[in-house]
Amino acid sequence: MKKIRLRVIILILWFISFYLFDRLLDPIAFSNLAIVLVIAVAIFNIAFPRLSGVPKWASIFIPIILLLGIKFVKGELLGDQNLLLAVLEVSAIAITTVLVRWVSLPLVEFEKVVTQITYGQPEKATEPILTGHETIYREVRRARNHQRPLALISVGIDEKSIVMDGEQNAQEIQFYMIKKLKLSGLSKILCRELEDCAIIVKENNHFLAVLPETMPDETLVVMERLRQKASIELGVEIKLGKATLPQDSYTFEGLVDQANREMKTDREPMPYVILDQHPAAQPVKEC
Repeated sequence: MKKIRLRVIILILWFISFYLFDRLLDPIAFSNLAIVLVIAVAIFNIAFPRLSGVPKWASIFIPIILLLGIKFVKGELLGDQNLLLAVLEVSAIAITTVLVRWVSLPLVEFEKVVTQITYGQPEKATEPILTGHETIYREVRRARNHQRPLALISVGIDEKSIVMDGEQNAQEIQFYMIKKLKLSGLSKILCRELEDCAIIVKENNHFLAVLPETMPDETLVVMERLRQKASIELGVEIKLGKATLPQDSYTFEGLVDQANREMKTDREPMPYVILDQHPAAQPVKEC
């Protein structure tokens, strides 16, 4: 946000300079056509930031070609004074286009982040959705009945590692939004880094991941890899807990309780916690 504000300030200073320069050029002032094009370029790129994906060269040269074409038809390119004025007008349009694109393109990224935080990414949820705890329970029962190894890990964000700035009275909202964004990123890391047979369940503020056919030593390797990926890609630390069958428990409830206990004691808790208003477990997707 600080970078966006800085860019907006620079853009405003440019428009002030453009106006003052136009006054200083009197009586050789910018033509009305040039002023209209400068304003049109600014309004268009700010009002329709997603269209700023048009190549930069096109967004710069189209209004310039339009300006020079109209001036040529009207015969306003003849004479040294007219040529100098045309060069100044072309430069003003080019600078305005570059600065407005510089401001508008981050707005597109900001809108994507806000949309992701608010609505998630339903277009990517193409696999069958199952009830989380029932899926884990069936996998635990299968491993127990066939005497096969199984690991369950609990993964959450270490809230102390979330960096916030801004006013004190806005930090709680900022914290909630950033944490939700980091959880979304963590879910992508889990789906990418764990095996295809892994089952991932989203709880209130953390994830449960079931790793079939996984021994305790292999679980530690997986946990360390997840910790490194989260630190590098998300810029936060994660809290991890594990439980293995049959070493820690034979039951679904026992495995979940053991993994959650280890996760809670993995790192020191924050001084305050923002409570989630929806305590029920959320659906799960098999990655």
